[in-house]
Amino acid sequence: MGAVNGRAAASRGSQPVPVAAERHALRTMIIDMVAPVAVYYAARALGRTVWVALIAGGIVPAIGRVCTVIWGSAILADAVVRVVMAYTLPIGLVPALGGALWPVTFTALQFVTNVYFARSGFWRILRTGAAAPGSR
Repeated sequence: MGAVNGRAAASRGSQPVPVAAERHALRTMIIDMVAPVAVYYAARALGRTVWVALIAGGIVPAIGRVCTVIWGSAILADAVVRVVMAYTLPIGLVPALGGALWPVTFTALQFVTNVYFARSGFWRILRTGAAAPGSR
């Protein structure tokens, strides 16, 4: 059975896979699974040629990258808050607050995401299919 990170492969004499290459492969795999579904529904709503042009122009992928950073940072912050809660609060209080933390995190993320989409012009792009003048 092969190693995920290449360390065991190196002990057998073959070349290890660089960690950056593994991350790229994982990211590519996730995009390959999610992108067709997203593109299908977006193309259905906007028209295939408009959506393909927006993706090729780099506008939609750039917005998606920023949105991914927003969500990833917030989920990481949520995890840090949960660890701090587990170490500092009484044991009987942590499960209740942990259950309440996710709706708060999710609501804040939805708000921040929608504000970003409005400022980046993503909602306009979805409604009209046209990018803002001066954008990529």
